[in-house]
Amino acid sequence: MKALLTILIASALNTFTFAQSKEIIIKLNHVYDGVVFNINDSYLVDGDTPAKFSRMEYYLHLNSIGETSLGEDNYILVNTHQNDYSIGTFDVSDVNTLSFHIGVAPGANHSDPSLWSNSHPLAPQQPSMHWGWAAGYRFIAVEGMVDENIDGMFESVLQYHAVDDAFYSSITISGAAVEDESSITFFMDVNYHKMFANINTSDGGVFHGSQNQNLALINNIVNNNVFTVAENLALSEATIGTTIFPNPFTDAIHLNILQNSSVGIYNTLGELIEAHQIDKGEQVIKSSHLPKGVYILSVKNSLSTENTILIKK
Repeated sequence: MKALLTILIASALNTFTFAQSKEIIIKLNHVYDGVVFNINDSYLVDGDTPAKFSRMEYYLHLNSIGETSLGEDNYILVNTHQNDYSIGTFDVSDVNTLSFHIGVAPGANHSDPSLWSNSHPLAPQQPSMHWGWAAGYRFIAVEGMVDENIDGMFESVLQYHAVDDAFYSSITISGAAVEDESSITFFMDVNYHKMFANINTSDGGVFHGSQNQNLALINNIVNNNVFTVAENLALSEATIGTTIFPNPFTDAIHLNILQNSSVGIYNTLGELIEAHQIDKGEQVIKSSHLPKGVYILSVKNSLSTENTILIKK
């Protein structure tokens, strides 16, 4: 079963939670045309030209969750070796939207990197993400090689180093939040193949600063759905008419099902925790062994599939 199932739960959880201090985590799934993206693996650009990427780094300036500001200096420096980024603890009541910018805000972009603490993403990096005080930071640094002749030899250098205040661009993602008792996690897919759409990446080239190729790259990031809600967070519509209670639950989940069904309990990563074959009518699933947290109960039969968010107290 394809993992449809983790969670689009911001509005549902508002029924059970109030603003409280929680750790905010950004979880990025790095993918290329539907497969996990790894540095130095070969991928196709412009349809049929192999390319290998040796570097993929970029800044995200995290601005707000709903109406809650995350401060002026909340940045992450993304690289594809890392998926999870903790950005601090905040009091948040509305988790429906996450707003951020690609790049570094103009005020910080031309500051001295040495003034930041060593652990801050805007501090000096190796390899460097800073182009110089006048130009500022590399908002994104992509490096690799292209097999331009499709002969098995990666002979053409490829570099995009986007540097310019004009590239500072906003993005808002809705419905990506998973909330539990101590944390709020935003799950996003980063679809790198969409980043290189229609910009002739197969020709290779070295593009630094504010060149048009870098503008096209940034425009793709903003307008071509490079950042999307993680695919396994989507829930199908409830169509079977199953009654499930109580919610939140403790020691048991009660169901009233209209026909025999397969029932699966999934965690917030879309992983199957347990499976049951349930006859139609009133049934009970014992749940005292489940840890506190958020789950998806998936009920599937010949009519359809119904996915319900449940909270274990």
